[in-house]
Amino acid sequence: IVDGDHLARLFKLCRVLAIAEGLSLDQIQSKLRASRRTVFRGFGSLQALGIKVELRDGRYRTRQNAVTCRKIIADSQTALLQKLLISFLR
Repeated sequence: IVDGDHLARLFKLCRVLAIAEGLSLDQIQSKLRASRRTVFRGFGSLQALGIKVELRDGRYRTRQNAVTCRKIIADSQTALLQKLLISFLR
């Protein structure tokens, strides 16, 4: 389960990566106002959720559109919260 700020960053990263032609690392950092390290951590978080981040010709992108990407993140967080709630109710 991620906190609200992290979740907001992941949603924004999804939106940025959904651009068809992709963006360079510098462009992504600028749009997110984030460090290189933060961007790569975001890539790792997305990939852990099954959202593949592709690098082609120096540009990063994802094949999922922003809405699908957002749904994947939201569904994963919902599932984690359900498991947590069930474990507390036992």
